[in-house]
Amino acid sequence: MIFLRQAEESKIQGNECMKNDKFFEAILHYTKAIKLESDNPPFYSNRSLAFLKIQQYNYALEDAKTVIKLMPKWMKVE
Repeated sequence: MIFLRQAEESKIQGNECMKNDKFFEAILHYTKAIKLESDNPPFYSNRSLAFLKIQQYNYALEDAKTVIKLMPKWMKVE
């Protein structure tokens, strides 16, 4: 349970970084969240967007593929 809380906290920190155009820092927070909860599609989706913002398209694509694999019927995927 504590890992899930830490993962959500890392996601929130990543979201704050995104709002402030701190994309590299956001990637670090989302990566931490993923390490704590590797089956959470929004973590990968958020990190994919951060990778897009820094023009790391291959990494963005890999995260997008993971989102599709984890939750193919998610509205952000369709």
